[in-house]
Amino acid sequence: MVRGYGVANDVTITSFWKPWVDESRAYAPDIPTGWLVPLGPGSQWEDSIVDQALESGFTQVCPRADIVTPEIVKMLHEKGFVVRCHGISNEDLMRHAVECGADGMTINFPDKLVEYLEAKRR
Repeated sequence: MVRGYGVANDVTITSFWKPWVDESRAYAPDIPTGWLVPLGPGSQWEDSIVDQALESGFTQVCPRADIVTPEIVKMLHEKGFVVRCHGISNEDLMRHAVECGADGMTINFPDKLVEYLEAKRR
């Protein structure tokens, strides 16, 4: 379907459920994939996530914004991953994801993100 619409170069397939991301990689290894790491609020980062994502060949690792740190982002970048945060429910978490160095995020208020990024550039 992605290829049928001619958007394969503009899409990243993501899911919380790793088997679906693995299945997507099996059918379309050329399309980027991201794992929305299913660690709930208050969870601690698990390094085994990196090993699993590397083994599966994922392009992105997508941690919750409330557990991401600059050190986690740096380590994921060093392993070759794009880092996109999820679970951003307020502007504080949005700013936190940016300050940690995340490459992107899932957000319901992109206008606030644009405003924040423009203010940072001044």
